[in-house]
Amino acid sequence: MLNSLKVTILFLFFCISSITVFGQKGHFSDPNYSPNDYDIVDGLRKKKAAKLKASGDTVTTKPKDKKVYTIVLPVVAYNPFTGLILGVGGIGSFRLGADPEKTRLSSVVPSYTWTTNNQNIVRINSSLYTNEEKYYIFNSITWSVSPQVTYGVGGNTQEQWSTQVSPSVFKFVLRGYKKVKKDFFVGVNFNYDQKYKLVDDSAEGMRDIINNGKNDGQTADQVQSAIDTKYGDNKYDTFWEQNNVDQNGFASDYNADKPTNELQQNYYPTPFGYHPYGTQERYIYSGIGINLLYDSRDNINTPFKGSYANLIVNTYQDWLGSTYNSTSIYADLRHYVNLNKNYTQILAFWGLANLTFGDTPYLNLPRIGGDDWYSSGRGYTAGRYLGEKLLYLEAEYRVNLYKWFGMTAFVNAHTVSELNGEFSYVNPGGGLGFRFQVIKKSRSTINFDYGVGKDGSSGAYMRFISAF
Repeated sequence: MLNSLKVTILFLFFCISSITVFGQKGHFSDPNYSPNDYDIVDGLRKKKAAKLKASGDTVTTKPKDKKVYTIVLPVVAYNPFTGLILGVGGIGSFRLGADPEKTRLSSVVPSYTWTTNNQNIVRINSSLYTNEEKYYIFNSITWSVSPQVTYGVGGNTQEQWSTQVSPSVFKFVLRGYKKVKKDFFVGVNFNYDQKYKLVDDSAEGMRDIINNGKNDGQTADQVQSAIDTKYGDNKYDTFWEQNNVDQNGFASDYNADKPTNELQQNYYPTPFGYHPYGTQERYIYSGIGINLLYDSRDNINTPFKGSYANLIVNTYQDWLGSTYNSTSIYADLRHYVNLNKNYTQILAFWGLANLTFGDTPYLNLPRIGGDDWYSSGRGYTAGRYLGEKLLYLEAEYRVNLYKWFGMTAFVNAHTVSELNGEFSYVNPGGGLGFRFQVIKKSRSTINFDYGVGKDGSSGAYMRFISAF
């Protein structure tokens, strides 16, 4: 499978390279051309003007200079585990300062999505630069009722280890930065994450078998046989074996009428329930931290040049209302390289390190798709691989092919720590994307990506800003 994935990724790059060579016969040779000059609205406006001119009417095609640039569109995406994703999303871009040379555009990105797996997710992310960028504020709010499939800690967890976990979530993140010199910021942050109505479907199923056995007067052997038939054979038996889960004491504890939850957790844990923190019905994960930021990007929606480096150190403590005490270190590095003067070909690089220490809840462990904009790990379902520590790399080639239309090719790789704390597996991914520039002044785009990963993993993604 890994060899076939390598072939697929090489084929994708061959395709995009061929398209690039073809495209160079057009506006690539024009030094005066820039993607800043065109968007879809320009094309519609010119088409309308041509019709009016043909009918004898006149119209100006010069657009009004807006202060707020907005897109609102339906969202359509897919991956095998969430199913079809439908919803509505958008982006609003605006400038909080008068001089565009001194103040970058700010943006607000709201979305609502529903999936055929009965997930409901509301998100609002915002990045705000005040006048002359004296302050920078990042804010993220998430509310969701989102059943999700999870497989346990590590980078090589097996498909049959899946269990559906159904949490309701309210999450709030606020980071404030003050500029100390050009492009350098320091700040503090607050994180609040509440999980409630948390249910592990497989664990509940095993508890039902145990309870029914008690009520019906079944022997311990009969109960264990029922659990093994439904949840052991070809499912969790390899997980229990790999983690040396000893089930020999079940009979004596069952006959002693030990609590059902204790019997299931001690002798038949799911990969989710095996983690010692954050697997009960509800908890709060609340913390504060410090931030260091360098940001020289020319645009936050679709950067053409510059670099971005963000270091965040957080502590989660009971005196902040947190159920668990832990520490996290999060580093986010990005760099953009122009391959020509008019920004029609760009190489973008991204690196992430997310490290946790202490009693980190399972659903707050570092994971692919767990970054600020939920865009890492294209080719995999968000959260497919997780661990106490995560390292991630991605490279993307971005090419503008015709005025408001472009394509991308990307490759990525990640590794997460195993239960023993070591990095043992590297999971690659790659894919292609399409870019449609809707508002040139804010570089607001509609992005469609398709990615593939190992073991047949794949996904289709839609967003309103670049992945990074």
